[in-house]
Amino acid sequence: MLKALGLSKSTEPVATAEEKTAQILNEVQDFELTLRAMDYVLDDRAEEGINLIKAKQDEHTIFKLGLGVVEFLEATLGFEPETMRKAFVTLQLAETMSLRDRAKFQKNKLKTSSVYPPGTEYAVMYAESNLLSALIMLLSESVIESAKALYKLRKAYHTLDEINRTMLEYLTPLLKLQNPSTASFGSTTSTTSFADIPFPLSDKQMSDTKLIARVDKVFQMRRSRIRGAHIGNSPLVDRLRSTLGVITKGTAIGSGSASPENAVSDTIASQNATSENATSEDSASSETSASAEVSLEFDIDNDKATIDEFIHSGVNLCFGILQVVLLLIPPAIGKVLLVVGFKGSREQGLKMLWEAANERNIHGGIALLALLVFYDGPFQFTDLDFDVPDSLPGMEGLANDDLAPAKSVATTLDDEMTLVSVLGVGGGVLGKTEDDAEADDFYSVKSNEAIPAPGPHVLETYTHTPLTLLRPGIKLETALLRARALFPNSALWLLQEGRMLASQGKLAEAVAIMSNPAEIAHIQMKQVEALLIYDRAMILLFLHEYERAAADFLLLVEKNAWSHGLYTYFAGCCYLEIYRMLKLGIYTLKSAEDLALSKVEAMVKYRKLAETTILEAPLLVGKKKFLAKTMPFDKFLLRKIDSFEKTQKAYKLASIVDAVGVSPIHELKYFWNGYNRMPRVELEISLRMLGYSGAVGTAFSLNDSQAMYPLSFPESKDDAMIRYTLQAIALRRLGYIQKGQRLVDTKVIPQIMTSPALAPAAQFHFHKLTHDPWLYPAVFYERALFTWKLQGECGLKEAKEWLKRAEVVGEGDYELSTRTSMKIKAAVDRLNS
Repeated sequence: MLKALGLSKSTEPVATAEEKTAQILNEVQDFELTLRAMDYVLDDRAEEGINLIKAKQDEHTIFKLGLGVVEFLEATLGFEPETMRKAFVTLQLAETMSLRDRAKFQKNKLKTSSVYPPGTEYAVMYAESNLLSALIMLLSESVIESAKALYKLRKAYHTLDEINRTMLEYLTPLLKLQNPSTASFGSTTSTTSFADIPFPLSDKQMSDTKLIARVDKVFQMRRSRIRGAHIGNSPLVDRLRSTLGVITKGTAIGSGSASPENAVSDTIASQNATSENATSEDSASSETSASAEVSLEFDIDNDKATIDEFIHSGVNLCFGILQVVLLLIPPAIGKVLLVVGFKGSREQGLKMLWEAANERNIHGGIALLALLVFYDGPFQFTDLDFDVPDSLPGMEGLANDDLAPAKSVATTLDDEMTLVSVLGVGGGVLGKTEDDAEADDFYSVKSNEAIPAPGPHVLETYTHTPLTLLRPGIKLETALLRARALFPNSALWLLQEGRMLASQGKLAEAVAIMSNPAEIAHIQMKQVEALLIYDRAMILLFLHEYERAAADFLLLVEKNAWSHGLYTYFAGCCYLEIYRMLKLGIYTLKSAEDLALSKVEAMVKYRKLAETTILEAPLLVGKKKFLAKTMPFDKFLLRKIDSFEKTQKAYKLASIVDAVGVSPIHELKYFWNGYNRMPRVELEISLRMLGYSGAVGTAFSLNDSQAMYPLSFPESKDDAMIRYTLQAIALRRLGYIQKGQRLVDTKVIPQIMTSPALAPAAQFHFHKLTHDPWLYPAVFYERALFTWKLQGECGLKEAKEWLKRAEVVGEGDYELSTRTSMKIKAAVDRLNS
């Protein structure tokens, strides 16, 4: 009837230029306010940041997303179920709001960017909300929960792919628009165009002093943020360092001996003296640092529009993370993703993350965190031992425009030596076997045996090392040092510096800065504090500093509402290892209380502590669950303790301490990349202590006679396989690659495979063992790495076959399946690149 009468339904009036300008400036100011709030969070002043935006969270989508990002950071740092659920709910709301606002801006053709179509910033917010909530689900380390994240990943992927195509299409025009010769975006004089308004202002608008003042205000907000002067800290340049690990006072440790009173420099020097590569590494590092130009400020155009910056950095961050995540998720889900059109490129993903990290906003901060976790996190997603050897072609494919191919120089042992001379204990002959006719040749070390290039901290020298996507070196250090200077109050970046030092094998320096009272006394973000204590405890494990490590794990029970059973199990395993090392006479106690004890009294003390804490751990499991499920490591420790109790009962042993076989603390170290981080002296100690449980006369056992055998029950087949596998890895990291491979080939793989060793992966058969399900895919993964280290390109086909076997035996949802399968998949992708 309305139409018949010549009328029509009422429509929203078309906004005038003045109204569009005011709306755009309101939006830009909201964006800048949110970016400032999130920087407060990165500076460990979360309360200030949250207060800045929480009251406004229903006024604009960016505020809701900002709150969701803050909660996401808290959730992923603390991994506490309630925090994760809260973040998930907020991100769901941000997703709904961004979808609504995108549609509104498209309908009204409200263009807020000179480059991107209307509503693009809301499309980015929609994708970001989807991605972050999906990542929360993936953090459960469960194949089932990972599958539930598929739909969200799919939405994020396609949205980001669409925006990325637009971004690439408009990239050249964007650069032209930002050319000072064609337009002026920040200045408020002699122009009608400004960065944040995608159309020229009219003469009337140019004469409006209040409007011009608002334009200048958002420009000043952006410039202040880029310079790091927006959250009240002193100038960046005042705090910027050119090297890692600058420490004043604190607590440092070294192998088997430490005290809070020791000077940091003395302890670090002591550790360096035990590491054969320390001098060459330090000199190479100094050369690299000296040759690199450290930028004092971010190389960013102050006049880049805030909305354009948000879109550009958001796409690079989210699509970059998504590209990398797609390569790390469990293979079973990866196959599904391929079917629905997903494909990931680690090279492209890392490049996009580096692009995002160059931006001075929350996206840049999260991108840097993602890169640091990828390269230096406790669980390295790509083992650098799978890097392409120097003599191989193909490195060019990894190089970024500013990242050239890398070369490293492998060394050989300087002197003839034997493992017996290095690791022999109490006159016993380490490594002799009664069932190996080639024992003497097998266990002697030839001076011409090549040493691998596993990392800068184990038997490797470097000249000035160019950078690659897998070995970013000084480029990553510079980015981290800039973040440390920009956010001086934050332990989050202190944690990352400690991790980076640990990944370089500078374990004493890492613990020292993570123990420095001046740095850690005023941490506000409790999730970061707990994470720092946890990482410090892990590094202490790698250094065999079990007293301090146990104290940190038990401190976490007080600090964290999560994983009390796991922390207690860790502490119990630490006490057990102290007891064993005291028994062998190779551990020095430090506390004044312990120094007053005799050796026997100390052994009694730590034996009792081990018994108490190990038995307490299962009682603490199940009080906190994620999505009503027992976490993978809780399942792991429950099974381990159950096996100890069964052994105790079977052999009628007095204590559960007597029923433990292969060192559980060294098993745990494997899951946190410990063998790739331990300096030589620590690897040698690990090799010895793994031999503690070895049966008499077997390979790499400490026991050459029954009189020396410390256990009251025979070494089980399962324990022997774990021991041999971990000892083989230690041998490889020490440079004895052939010996490590031989150990795996003769002592472990025959217990798993029933088909010939060289049978194609698609045809081979194996025993479906269940006692330690993580071990079987891990063994084949490590075997692939042995082939790669020994044969390089010539062994590429064989290495891939071993990895295929690892995928086959690793199928299914077992303890730690997500963690193990991601590592295998990353290696497969690495060798296929």
